[in-house]
Amino acid sequence: MSVLRRCLDRKAILIAQSWFDRAFVLPNLDRYDREFAGFFKDGMGYVICNMSLEIDKNPQDNLFTYVLDGGSNLLRVVFDTKGKKVVSIDCNGM
Repeated sequence: MSVLRRCLDRKAILIAQSWFDRAFVLPNLDRYDREFAGFFKDGMGYVICNMSLEIDKNPQDNLFTYVLDGGSNLLRVVFDTKGKKVVSIDCNGM
């Protein structure tokens, strides 16, 4: 999460399909539960990280968590593994 923390600290411009509350996410970053998956697109490696606060503590082992209207409690961050940078960040509702 150090890549994401640096982006949020520096107030870097991030590609986001929906608004997220940077002022909420940054101080709570260590409290998020995380789910990771990797994928390749056009020869580039990426990691998706689903991040959530205060959700069902009995998730199914083989599925990503999905909740509607979670606001900045639920984020999906895509990282570029080679460039070690955040590609995009989205939150689930407002």
